Amino acid sequence: MSQQLVNAIALGSIYTLFSLGLTLSWGILNVLNLAHGAIFTAGTMFAFLLTEHAAGLPFAVVLVAALVGSALLAVLMEAVAFAPIRARSANALDAEMRTLIASVAVASIIVTVVGIQSDHQPYALPQSLLERHRYDLLGVHVSNVQILVLVAAIVLSVLLVLFVRRSRYGRAMRAVAFDRTAAGMVGISARTLQLAAMALSGALAGVAGVLLAVYLGAADAHMGDSFLLKAFAIIILAGVGSLEGAVFFAYALALVETLVGYYLGGDVRDALAFVLIVVILVLRPQGLAARQGWQRA
Repeated sequence: MSQQLVNAIALGSIYTLFSLGLTLSWGILNVLNLAHGAIFTAGTMFAFLLTEHAAGLPFAVVLVAALVGSALLAVLMEAVAFAPIRARSANALDAEMRTLIASVAVASIIVTVVGIQSDHQPYALPQSLLERHRYDLLGVHVSNVQILVLVAAIVLSVLLVLFVRRSRYGRAMRAVAFDRTAAGMVGISARTLQLAAMALSGALAGVAGVLLAVYLGAADAHMGDSFLLKAFAIIILAGVGSLEGAVFFAYALALVETLVGYYLGGDVRDALAFVLIVVILVLRPQGLAARQGWQRA
């Protein structure tokens, strides 16, 4: 049981990083970005290509490079696809639907490119990138990779929450999410903040992708698909825009999935996210962690 708890914490850390990125774009930009999973996958491909062409680089350098590449990819997607679509849409509902469709198209393009680069086969980061160590703590096996994933999730989660809740730019992002027109009237550049939000979202996806590839030892072009579903379940449980709720329910979902998979099998575990989505949408559509009167971001 203790070993399953350790595995759940590591998985929950990946869920956290992935879900926070999607929460950021959905809560601030009102963009349900279905290409978020593809950016997650692209982060692993950036790291893979970098290690192939520049062997011997430290893991930290590869991780930062993947983070930057994923952030730039998300910004490009916002600038080329989402922003023009919003500008040409008749109303907010029309813009939301059009960007949703566009994100599906962008995701298909990214996944196809990654598939071509990998010859549609699983690929792996070199073992030498991060030397593995295993520690025995009270009969439980804990690897340095699991520790790294947990520490990265905690640090980045805290920094993101502090940035959004306490910083000047974070407050400006929340103002844009609440009322874009009013924010513009007081001198807040919605355009700049939208790009910044997408960059942060993409960066978190890229970090999550690389850490998962290191943790599992392999990656493939469609690895982000299942995580996108889990992120939906987490965000619906937490309430759209609730960063703290997303962190809590990411670990909660990972723990429940791990225990269900251990006792009942993988098929039941994989259906769990669907069940949670339906139940919460029926019983409490605003999310379990959402407060009454909640506003985006």
